[in-house]
Amino acid sequence: MNPRDGICSLPGGSLEPEDAADPAAALAREASEEAQAVIGRPYYLGYLYDRVGSANGGHECARVRMAAALRAVGPSEADPASGRHYRRLLVAPGLAVELLGWGAPGLRQARAAVAAAVHWLGVPAAANETIEELPVEGCTVFPGPVYPGGGRSPGR
Repeated sequence: MNPRDGICSLPGGSLEPEDAADPAAALAREASEEAQAVIGRPYYLGYLYDRVGSANGGHECARVRMAAALRAVGPSEADPASGRHYRRLLVAPGLAVELLGWGAPGLRQARAAVAAAVHWLGVPAAANETIEELPVEGCTVFPGPVYPGGGRSPGR
């Protein structure tokens, strides 16, 4: 969450050369850069077509949607693109839809993320609907294998 305006968002961005055209590597890199998050293997959920390019400088694009286990977060750092320090909230997908203001399309995406998490990640279908702020100094969230495409170990 951006402390300046209270707007909640998820880590995201565009493919960079170091991602080798791999959206999963881009997700791992962006999560690391923007939230110091270390993720497990990402799973493709689909995409959202954006004909007005609201996420791409006015150019139409497809925004890929993926789900991954959050393994850990490192100490809070400023986002290299914006210089901002974001509050990092741990939120169940259904509640995230409300915080993000995604409406009906977001609810469908959140349901797909929950189904993927239940199927591939072994999480319980019924989620805790509390919001937890992750510590500034970082922490382990859900231990397990880390995706090699861009996450950093906490404290590095």
